Amino acid sequence: MPKPFDAATKFLTEAQPDDWVSLFALPIGQTQVLDADLSTVTAAADRVFRVGAKEPYLLHLEFQGNVDTEFALRSLLYNAGLRARYKLPVKTAVVLLRPFHGHQHLKGEALWHDPEELAIAFHYRMIRIWQMPVQRLLQAGLSLLPLAPVARVRKSQLPGILAVLRERLDQEASPELAASLWTATYVLLGLRYPRVEVEELMSRDVLELLNSQLLEQSQTYRGFVEEIESRVESRVELRHARTTLLRLGRKRLGEPSAAQLEQVEALQDKEHLEALAERLLEVETWEELLTP
Repeated sequence: MPKPFDAATKFLTEAQPDDWVSLFALPIGQTQVLDADLSTVTAAADRVFRVGAKEPYLLHLEFQGNVDTEFALRSLLYNAGLRARYKLPVKTAVVLLRPFHGHQHLKGEALWHDPEELAIAFHYRMIRIWQMPVQRLLQAGLSLLPLAPVARVRKSQLPGILAVLRERLDQEASPELAASLWTATYVLLGLRYPRVEVEELMSRDVLELLNSQLLEQSQTYRGFVEEIESRVESRVELRHARTTLLRLGRKRLGEPSAAQLEQVEALQDKEHLEALAERLLEVETWEELLTP
């Protein structure tokens, strides 16, 4: 079943596959994305690269954002199927994108032991992104930058981290690449934070960048960006209605109390805010205005 972050991680790994080899500190060489369809064994693996190092090998890369009780067995099947097909050593690596129930049980190895039939030890590399130092990702290749906001950071650090992303993308990426990397950043942030908070972090000019040529050519991303822009536009209109109510209300009724100001800030319906503004000439106090 497709995962909500599949499109984002697919783009990131295919844009600059060498970055992902470096992330796991593996031998570097010319990296090629392979067709990972092992239909004779199982469904397609997440990503497979052929790395032309001194001793060539395959990197089988998986992304996990939710519990998967069959992950180790499925990865073993991928590993074995890839070895049989390409006749090369296979290194399996998994990127855990967010904390989830059961991630503690993933230790980088799995053991199957049946005294009468079978004994298998399967080892794989694993990175928990939320435990990674953010500076390592901010200084890495461009395709790893969208992982930085979901690394080992506090929520209060996110504006500064996104500012660093903007600086690097403005200097190093084409508009098309930058748009896709910002989209991936939005998707991955959505795995950790409510969408409304993610939208507040993203500036309007970044949203305009998301609508660049590359995304317009992609049906999947086009609908995604349109949804983002629609939601942000709604929030802008809501903020404007609230600001108008407070500005006119202060002129008519004076300064609201802290509790009344909090009550206005909590209103999430633009039409309701506009209706309150229209009632200002009919009331004498904030209490009267805000009492249902």
